Amino acid sequence: MGHIAHVLKLEVDQVTTQSLSLAFVAYPGIINLLAGKNFWAIIFFLMLIILGIDTVFGFIDYIMEFCLDSFPIILTKMRKEFFCIIVCFTCFISSLMFVTDAGYYVFNLFDAYSCGVSLYFCLVMECVVIGWIFGIEKLSIIA
Repeated sequence: MGHIAHVLKLEVDQVTTQSLSLAFVAYPGIINLLAGKNFWAIIFFLMLIILGIDTVFGFIDYIMEFCLDSFPIILTKMRKEFFCIIVCFTCFISSLMFVTDAGYYVFNLFDAYSCGVSLYFCLVMECVVIGWIFGIEKLSIIA
């Protein structure tokens, strides 16, 4: 980013903002200036794909374990593999809103309003409730 800012005679913060344009406009433009640009472009987009797949693995595992811990009867009714298929299909259906014509705007709404101060407030309140109100003694009882 510093090299592009120097070439364009701009400040670094004026080159691009923190958004999708950073990953899909600015970095590919910078990669285009490098020697062996095809190799670096493949490596960069392969990194983005692997990062996305890894994030989905963690997300699906979290949802499955939360549901299985909250409702242990699920494992008596079906195998874990079938439950994983149901969770993946539900996530697929709910994420179809991001591939419509208005998907970019829906993504920006989720990005702006689902993350931020409200998320940090919820995390702090969870720590307060678990640590001081509920009590650590009740959590350390070995069954």
